[in-house]
Amino acid sequence: ALMRARAAFHRNEAVRLDAEADAADAARAAGVSQWGSDLPPLFLQMVLERLSVWERATHGAIRATCSTWSSIVDAWCPELWIRSWTAVMEGKMAWFPSVTKVNLLWCDKEEDISSNLVELRSMPSLHTLYLSASCAERAADVEALYGLTTVSTLKFCGRREEILCEMEEAGEWVPDMSRFTTLTSLSFVNCPTLEGEQVEAASHLTGLTELNLAFCSNVTTEGLRAVSRFTALTNLNVSECDNVTTEVVRGMSDLTALATLNLARCYNVTTEGLC
Repeated sequence: ALMRARAAFHRNEAVRLDAEADAADAARAAGVSQWGSDLPPLFLQMVLERLSVWERATHGAIRATCSTWSSIVDAWCPELWIRSWTAVMEGKMAWFPSVTKVNLLWCDKEEDISSNLVELRSMPSLHTLYLSASCAERAADVEALYGLTTVSTLKFCGRREEILCEMEEAGEWVPDMSRFTTLTSLSFVNCPTLEGEQVEAASHLTGLTELNLAFCSNVTTEGLRAVSRFTALTNLNVSECDNVTTEVVRGMSDLTALATLNLARCYNVTTEGLC
């Protein structure tokens, strides 16, 4: 009799757990929760602070936790990826007060985005901006960039497949890097028009802690020597830079704060230079 009672209990418990699981799945699918709205926003803040990656699944799980969290997360967006600007977006950037990162890397190469860069000034939390390298060849875009005083991380990137086909059509590098005084992180990847003069100008940015010159093959040895003036650098990437020589690396020994150095495929650096 005891065994039958135990078996009946476990069957009933299994049915109850299955019913709860089905109800929870239905609630998640509907974007609501059985938990009500009594979880404090402070708990959500603690969760968000520990997230290293923001994914769609994460967004759905948070929305399904409770109505309070659902309303908060709907108004909170950490990053915008914009492939093309349209008229419907004009004046809407102020709708995203929590956005910290904007990626414009995949906007059309020929497109003049200067007016849209001006709109980014209405985003008070913006601190990271990704741009196509072609933006650095248009004076209007560059002038708009100077006004983004909240940006501390600026990343220019050229799409490698395009650069290999269009190297001869590359324009001239326009920005005066010394004017980006708020930057702490600066990145140029696959930027064929970046040369030594621009790196030397950027050396006036005394607050810079991160510099990425990967695949910038047109930066001269003289320009790379200027890297030794970035005395606050903690992270430096000069991988795939053909003009990195032993003397250039010797100059890097002055960077006493440096914690990470990437010299991948810098074949002109000798063992003596590494020592």
